[in-house]
Amino acid sequence: MTEHRVVWKAGGSVLVDEDSYHRLAHRIDEFVADNVTLQRLYVIVSAMKGVTDNLISQIAPDARSENLLRAVLDNRGDDRPPPEFDNPLTAEALLGGEIDSAQRLQKALAARGLDSACITQLDPFPIVAGGSYLHAGFDIAASAQRFASFDRECPNVRVLIISGFGAVNAAGEPVLFGRNAGDYVAALLSALDKKVRQVVFLKDVGGIYKHFGTAVQRLVPTLAAADLSRIETGDLLDRRTLGIINCDFRIIDLHMSRGSLVVVGSTAVKK
Repeated sequence: MTEHRVVWKAGGSVLVDEDSYHRLAHRIDEFVADNVTLQRLYVIVSAMKGVTDNLISQIAPDARSENLLRAVLDNRGDDRPPPEFDNPLTAEALLGGEIDSAQRLQKALAARGLDSACITQLDPFPIVAGGSYLHAGFDIAASAQRFASFDRECPNVRVLIISGFGAVNAAGEPVLFGRNAGDYVAALLSALDKKVRQVVFLKDVGGIYKHFGTAVQRLVPTLAAADLSRIETGDLLDRRTLGIINCDFRIIDLHMSRGSLVVVGSTAVKK
């Protein structure tokens, strides 16, 4: 049997409190144990729900600056950040939620006896981007070179926890891809690592629905990637993922039930 790799993305809608990390660690532990041919599981994490919003409010000195900063991070309007915020210190500060999230999950896995490595934008990071610090663009050539080195020197563990939201520039400084970029980071890893066979997006919405929000909405259990752009998914997925993800992926709804995270519904998307 051929060894393979998988990417999971856990967003802030799933990571809502401290217990969420232990529940996710339980699911990771089960998945790794049940998949003997799994060579590596990447787990991309967002900040705990609400943390990034609080960081933005703390960084911005007034309401006008806060609105400008949010507009840039949300990819709305002019993508040029206010000069006073376009620096590595601001990018690092805004990554604080994702870095904390990665460390929390690593501790939760350690409590279950499962070894993992935690990779953040303050470490040698496998994805490179250029441009402004708060609205960077993926550099495919530099990333391919960086990933090859990263893969050779990667810790010998089956679970790699990676903080989402951003990357590093050519100088190794942290940069951001904008809000809700964890999906994008997961897709970029699937493009860089040719051994990745599937990406799983863990959400609080049960997959993709036709006529979502109406009395006749229905779950779409399987879908071709080419057809996904024709379905209105709202903010379910960062649209940048569709142009770069290179393998099959699933969108899974995780909800609490009797103290555990259980799958409520899912959509499998075939490339």
